Amino acid sequence: MRVKILSILFISLFVISCDKDAEQGPNFSDPNPNDTEFRIDNKSNYRLKSIYINSSGSANDYGDLTRNTKTSYQSFSFAYRIFEIRFKVGEKTLFLTPTDYSGEKRLDAGRYTVDIANVDTSNNTFTFRVNSDN
Repeated sequence: MRVKILSILFISLFVISCDKDAEQGPNFSDPNPNDTEFRIDNKSNYRLKSIYINSSGSANDYGDLTRNTKTSYQSFSFAYRIFEIRFKVGEKTLFLTPTDYSGEKRLDAGRYTVDIANVDTSNNTFTFRVNSDN
């Protein structure tokens, strides 16, 4: 009998505690809704090591990334479509360092994937493209 009363009490409290917001699914709030988030997609034929991005708004290390894989997102307070990026392939360091951001517009807050491709270790060149994931 006691178990029955406790069960009814528990179910009643559960039903009362539910509200319409819960019907819409979880509502997670982003602690930094104005941040720009980048992840790296290695589209090259190489393992990229010690990947580093400095967006001028902040900097992040992404570590190593095997070919055809992606990192998790990392936050930047702001970013441009062009930014400092560097990584190693074997013992060679490949990099791009912008000298100036004049004329560049900040990216809108949100999530982006940076594709790294066409890595050429003989000429120390690569391409990268910033794609919106929003």
